[in-house]
Amino acid sequence: MKLIDKRVLVDGTGPDNPSNFCHVVFFGDMHVDEDGYDPAVIESVIESLKTLPNAIGICVGDVFSLANQRTRKQIRAALETSVGGETAQDLLDKMVRRRVDELTGLFDPVREKLLVFILGNHSWATQDGQYSDQLLSKSLNVPFCEGMAAIRLTLGTKPARKKKGDPGPQTCRVHIVAHHGIGGGMGSTIGGDLNSLTKRASHFDSDIFAAGHSHMLYAMPTRSRLVFGNHSRFMVHERNGWVARCGSAVRAYGENSSYAEKMAMAPATLGYVIFKVWIKRVKDPINKTDVRLPGIDGRVVVIKD
Repeated sequence: MKLIDKRVLVDGTGPDNPSNFCHVVFFGDMHVDEDGYDPAVIESVIESLKTLPNAIGICVGDVFSLANQRTRKQIRAALETSVGGETAQDLLDKMVRRRVDELTGLFDPVREKLLVFILGNHSWATQDGQYSDQLLSKSLNVPFCEGMAAIRLTLGTKPARKKKGDPGPQTCRVHIVAHHGIGGGMGSTIGGDLNSLTKRASHFDSDIFAAGHSHMLYAMPTRSRLVFGNHSRFMVHERNGWVARCGSAVRAYGENSSYAEKMAMAPATLGYVIFKVWIKRVKDPINKTDVRLPGIDGRVVVIKD
């Protein structure tokens, strides 16, 4: 598990001013080496990271498709023969590194906004033991996570006071769990996928639980729960979490038959997820005092033809 502490300064509290928001952009399952890969998805992700106030990006895995966990060893075992003095492994490693270089150039303008790359179930492992997703994260100087990322996002207002009596800095925390995801993939129904993800999210004390893998795209609030405290005081308030599947950048059907087509799976929804979070000031219903809690709102960005 990768623990990540991130602090973001916003202009103020409440949802009235766009600069009061932190925007968390979740994307993944890009599969850039597939025939059906659509660069419009990554282009839109990068544009969102560039233009949205206080934006941070989280990749939930499967940047490439070259091999999955089951076939990686089989492919490596078949690559013992040499080609012109180089092994087939050498040639594949070079090909992967070229694609990594291309993606590095694409993401370079927003590298400082990228928080973590999470390993998916599709990734090539080079001879020196590095995954293709890991090579990309290393090239961009972004943290890499092989399993689950637990993120403590602290929002804080800028500390300057204009005059005596003005409120000091306001803070609140948002807990995010991000994982590539497991399960039946694109063969699931939307209801089955949502039910599976919600059950998995219930194991964790998170405000946002985001995953990829199924190529589905949604952001859904879960049922409210009664919470006793806001990290600093004993109180009671109702709070709901969110679950999200983070879409895909690869079309399942096209000129060349894909795995999804051969298995008659549903077409993937191209797009990604954006959460905006802010500091919300509410009245404690029992103690009648002002407290600061996170406001959260999730939406999907669908990339259309």
